[in-house]
Amino acid sequence: MLLLSLGAFSLLAFVQASVAPPSPVGGPPESQAFPPAKAGDVSTPLDPKGQIDLGRKVNGLRGLDPLSWHVRANYEEFDQDGKSKDKGTYEEWWVSARQYKLVLHSPQLSLEEYGTDHGIFRSGRQDWPTGPAGQVPMMIMQPVSARVGGPTTEFISVERTFGSSKLPCTALVPRSAKKVDDDATEYCFASKNGVLLYSSSMRKAFQTMFKHISIVHGQYVAREVQEFLGGRPWLSIHVETVEPLDPSHPPDFTVPASALEVKRRADATSVIQEGALIKRTVPEYPVGAKAEHAEGVVIVSALLGTDGHIKKADALAGPPLLQAAATDAVKKWVYSPFLMDGEPVEIEVMVRVEFRLGG
Repeated sequence: MLLLSLGAFSLLAFVQASVAPPSPVGGPPESQAFPPAKAGDVSTPLDPKGQIDLGRKVNGLRGLDPLSWHVRANYEEFDQDGKSKDKGTYEEWWVSARQYKLVLHSPQLSLEEYGTDHGIFRSGRQDWPTGPAGQVPMMIMQPVSARVGGPTTEFISVERTFGSSKLPCTALVPRSAKKVDDDATEYCFASKNGVLLYSSSMRKAFQTMFKHISIVHGQYVAREVQEFLGGRPWLSIHVETVEPLDPSHPPDFTVPASALEVKRRADATSVIQEGALIKRTVPEYPVGAKAEHAEGVVIVSALLGTDGHIKKADALAGPPLLQAAATDAVKKWVYSPFLMDGEPVEIEVMVRVEFRLGG
């Protein structure tokens, strides 16, 4: 029997896994990983909606608007076995959505993006990377997505234990889910000031730890971010520099002649009208997988074009004997376009394809 399901929100649409990895991954958030309580601190709201609203406001660099800033970070990607796959740097100079420069560079990736009054231009790689590298800006800019929640989502207060510590958390649960762990995204905060320390998504297939928090103009920025997929390392980020731009020494935002204009991409701050799955091809259960009694969940990263067709699909995790069948099927799926400000945009989603023998 084959079970197919899709979840979609934010730059990445997270998925559920049939077996949750150990929770929490990487041990408890250490108390010294975020600023100690001091006069003027406020308690993190117990109300789940208020908790998310405060967490979104104070975590990440987006809250610095309209201030300008510069950030530089190193990142490392890992393969399905948790082994290092690529290492690179991310750097961005930001004044506004129409005046910024962003650079991603690694042995496997070279990309520069420029925001201007006349559009967005990109040199080097022309398509925005999927997978871990594509998530790096989001984890620093707005780790609590601007698009979490909505009319079909319930905000539920939960408490999670990390070693000897307990943290207030909010679970965002689709109203169609039967219980919190079925299909939930969770954000866990320090007891003071709404500092984000941990997030997970859909049965904890993806888990993220935010450590060594710095304060930049009142905003909390994690200097170390560790993301896990299926209990194995998937993405690691170390923020080297985060600082306001010096207005007396503005950066050079000159767009090189080789840069090409590109469509806006959906990021963590984008307001997206989600597309609907209108054509779904059911994978065939591989004969070899049946013979080996292989079953389980395959998580596929799919890049949707502006026309709703799949431009690229890659298996991120799951039984190796089932991955090709899952990705081959997902490549044939078709969606109505995802819209941002009424215009179709490219967006990466994660889909879950579950294979079960018998039943």
